[in-house]
Amino acid sequence: MARAVRIIESITARDIAILQSHNGLNVIQQRFQREVEICQKVFPQEIAAQPSTESQSASDRANLVEDVAMQTEDVGPSDVSKKLDNLPLPVTTQPANKCHPLRSTVIRGLLSFLRKATQYPSLSETIRPMMQSTEFIQAVKHLISNPDFYGSTVFAYAIDMVSLYVHHEPSLLSTLQENGLAGVMLKSLFDPERKLPVNKDFSNAMSNVLTALCLNSRGLAEFVEAKPFEKILAIFTKPEYMSNLQINGNMTASFDNTAQLGKACKCTAPVSP
Repeated sequence: MARAVRIIESITARDIAILQSHNGLNVIQQRFQREVEICQKVFPQEIAAQPSTESQSASDRANLVEDVAMQTEDVGPSDVSKKLDNLPLPVTTQPANKCHPLRSTVIRGLLSFLRKATQYPSLSETIRPMMQSTEFIQAVKHLISNPDFYGSTVFAYAIDMVSLYVHHEPSLLSTLQENGLAGVMLKSLFDPERKLPVNKDFSNAMSNVLTALCLNSRGLAEFVEAKPFEKILAIFTKPEYMSNLQINGNMTASFDNTAQLGKACKCTAPVSP
C-alpha cells in the first residue's frame, strides 16, 4: 500500500487531472481515516475532553492486536472504503502499545501525500472541507495524541500537515480551535509530563507549527498560556538532538532549522511575559 501511494504521488506530479478524475484525494483521505480507526480500537487513548478509556487492561489490548490490528475490517459505511482491497497484515508478535510497522508505514505514506495537497491549486480547494470533516479531525487527533504508539516520523508528518494547511489558509486556525485540534496540538507539544520525539523530522516541522498556532489572537494567547519556551529550549539543547543531527550528517540543515525556530520564537516574544 505504501508503494501504491508513492506511485500515485509520481503520477500526480505529472498529471493532476488523472487524480481528480478518479476522486483520488477523497480515496486517500478515506483510507487514512480507516487505518487510524483500526489503530484506535487497539490503542484508544487520546488527548480530548472525553470519558477515559484507561480502564482497558494491557492484556485486553494485546488480544485486540491479534484480533483487530492484523486484519482489515470495515470500520465505517463509506462506499470508498468498501472498494479498497486491504489485505491482512502478516501476523507477528507486536506490543500492544505500538502500531504495527507495516500499518505505520502506510499511514506515513498517506500523510506524505496529504501534506502535498497545498502544492496543487486544484487540490487545495478541498483542504477546508477535509479539515471540517469530523472523521478526519478525529483521526489526526489520535495521531498527535500518541507519538509513542505511531512513531516519531508519523507524529512529525501529522503536525506538519496541519501547520501547512493553516499557513495555506490562515482562517482554518479558527476552525481547528473550535473542533479542538489546535488544543490537542498544544497539549501534545508543551505538556511538561509528555515526552516529545527528538529527531530530524520533528525538528524540521517545529518552526512551521509554532507560527501556525499563533496566526490569530486566540491562538497566540493560548500559545503563551502554555508556557512553551522552556520546553522548546529543553528539546533543542538535549545531547541526543545534537547527536541525531551529526549522525544524519546534515549540519547545514541543522543550522537552518535552528534559525527558523529562533524566528518562530521571536514572533511571539514581544507578547510573552
